[in-house]
Amino acid sequence: MTPGPANVAIFGRASQKGLRSVLPFVIGVVSGFLVVLATSEVLVRWGVELAGPFYLALKIVGSLYLLYLAYRLWREAGVETTPSTSIVTGLGAGFLVHVTSLKAWLFPFIAFTVLVPHENRAITPIAVFWVCAVVSHLLWAWLGGAAHTYLSSRRIKLINQLSAVMLAILVVYTLIS
Repeated sequence: MTPGPANVAIFGRASQKGLRSVLPFVIGVVSGFLVVLATSEVLVRWGVELAGPFYLALKIVGSLYLLYLAYRLWREAGVETTPSTSIVTGLGAGFLVHVTSLKAWLFPFIAFTVLVPHENRAITPIAVFWVCAVVSHLLWAWLGGAAHTYLSSRRIKLINQLSAVMLAILVVYTLIS
């Protein structure tokens, strides 16, 4: 539910173009998170730690992708875009958000090692975390869609620029922490 990279991107796009335009992106985001959850559970079961070269590569690649999204969100704030030039073009762009997000990988690694008893791992926690993500992302999409419907284009532009700044701050914080 927190304003992480996926929620900021979802809200920004929905506030600019409306709820329906962001639904393919949301499907991509939750699909990517399902892959992250399942992969994390398997890796934790095998005793793999999220460290070393994989951690560093994920931190760098993910940060670059999310900074690119923040740049596009800032640049497109208040500008009419086509589906081919939009920051959020669909499933693929959404899928990459969680797959390249260090935060998305850290959450299940911590949850599966600390919060979920070993005998309860696998399908049930994955399903619970995934359903929570679906509800959360749809809520952010709905809030963005409501902003699109009820706010002026000037305020939408400001919201998108603030969303871009928040996204960039989240990425920089991840890089330095």
